[in-house]
Amino acid sequence: MKTWKKLFTILSALTCAFAFTLTACKDDESSNNDTPPPVISPETQSDYIFPEDDKPIQMLSYKGGNGTRFNPFECEEGYYSIRLPKDRETFFSFSVSKPGIYAFYSMAAAENTVMKQYDYVGAEADNSNSLFTEADVLSEEYGDRAGVAYATVTCGERYFNAAWRATFSLQATVETTADFRFVRIGDPVAEPEYVTTKITAKEIAGKASVPENKTAIVVPYSTDFFYDADYEMEVTPFAGGAAVKAKGFYRMGDEDNPGEVIYAAISKNATRYLGDASFATIQYKGNNLSVYTGKNENGDYLINDYVDFIMNDGGVENGTVNTTMACYKNAENADGLYPVNQELYEFLNLYTSANNPEGTADEDKYWLAPCYYYAEVVLGSRDYPHSLNEVGETTVNVPEFSTVYYNVKWTAKTNENTGTSITQGYYTLTCNTPNAVVFFDGHNYFVNEGAISITFETDTVDGKTFGVKYFGGADTSGDVTFTLTTAPAGNVNDALAITTSTATLTTQEWHTLDNGVEYSAYYQYTASADGTLFVSTTNGDNDITIFVGDTEVTASTRVELNVETDDVVIVVIKGSASGQSADINIAINN
Repeated sequence: MKTWKKLFTILSALTCAFAFTLTACKDDESSNNDTPPPVISPETQSDYIFPEDDKPIQMLSYKGGNGTRFNPFECEEGYYSIRLPKDRETFFSFSVSKPGIYAFYSMAAAENTVMKQYDYVGAEADNSNSLFTEADVLSEEYGDRAGVAYATVTCGERYFNAAWRATFSLQATVETTADFRFVRIGDPVAEPEYVTTKITAKEIAGKASVPENKTAIVVPYSTDFFYDADYEMEVTPFAGGAAVKAKGFYRMGDEDNPGEVIYAAISKNATRYLGDASFATIQYKGNNLSVYTGKNENGDYLINDYVDFIMNDGGVENGTVNTTMACYKNAENADGLYPVNQELYEFLNLYTSANNPEGTADEDKYWLAPCYYYAEVVLGSRDYPHSLNEVGETTVNVPEFSTVYYNVKWTAKTNENTGTSITQGYYTLTCNTPNAVVFFDGHNYFVNEGAISITFETDTVDGKTFGVKYFGGADTSGDVTFTLTTAPAGNVNDALAITTSTATLTTQEWHTLDNGVEYSAYYQYTASADGTLFVSTTNGDNDITIFVGDTEVTASTRVELNVETDDVVIVVIKGSASGQSADINIAINN
């Protein structure tokens, strides 16, 4: 009589959810060859899963909108039946009465049906946090049970509570009826330990420098690379003094045609890989410098903790900043980069293999995602614009028949009214140099008499680029002076506060990212009490519209909203020109 050892393989929700936090849990498409924890021996035979005394089947219905990823069918142990439509993935969430190993399986051969066990279903709309394992299917050796699909999940003693859920899904390629069961099949096994190894930097000789007259450029994924054991560069000892030699770094090209040294982004934002974060800041977004590396013979999880390796908690020791600690944050150059030595190469490989970057063709080049190299470039060109990171006045000499480019990135700040981080905002660019031309969003803005003023939206990642030209008849070169200022509040990310029951709203002008011009302003009102909020206007100008949420307020129509104390209500005024205004009235009936 066959035992179902495979059925009892540990596919714990805890296991994968924990590994996901440590940036190493894979879905069913990954090739994880780690040795699994020891499999417990079942105490019963297949009739434990398929008992003689079948209970009545409960019919499930899609009525009420359930069965979706974020609104699954809420079930307990028992038999169920459901009519599955074609190609719709239907989700089931099971509560459990006590810790144990649980099985979800079809009562007959699951033809044309795919079963999945979800270890973690995230709250992301694009399902990017969904980690699943496809169910197993019994082979012909199981006779009349052949074709049965099953998946198991474990709820351990220490994690059992009323909120613990087991999540599965069914999806049929043709419309069909599925009968299935969720049942406890055994006691939980001993839970694994998490063995953490703190990794520290061993190959840092000192602080790196920025190569003179060169600019950092992202390393193409297509590049070849090699380890040059003999390559030396000068670094500055942490304690100061004369430069010393550091040896052994990765370079572009090959031994016969060596290229530039490859640098890794440490505190420089690795926008191609980590977005608006870096290795030195991602720790503050979660325990994201810990990487799952496999299991030992006891089934314990092995974790490498790279906090000290990268940043030593920012170089702070006992409350005091220690800039001589041997960590890559302290050793980086002024651009936030450090040349890739062997241990940094090993870290990048491990980290990127656990968090695969997009857009790469070969796995052995994943590690290049957060990497740069230095090259001589023409700063101010379209491809390598000057960085304009501070407000103020700038004067540039524009060469003959040339355009000088600048990139402006929004400096993130906190909204004083809501406390939220503002990662997109608005700047105003003004220029009053006669004969100057500002090239912006595909348009040429000529400075003739007076000045030009452009308010535009930008962000903290890619920023916004504009060009400056000079055209003065016979003179095709000259100095151009322009000023960058922070645009006033009143945009979508930084609304103006309304503090009185009667307020005058005024439109503003800015150029949007799609080359258009928008005349609008955002205001926010914070409810002072619970009740019904009434918003009305005396405005009758057809050129102006006022919205509360998605509802337009007109001279004859007011908006009513149920609010609680401190609820924030956004009011938007839109017009055909800057400076148009309208009055609104706000009242709360409680």
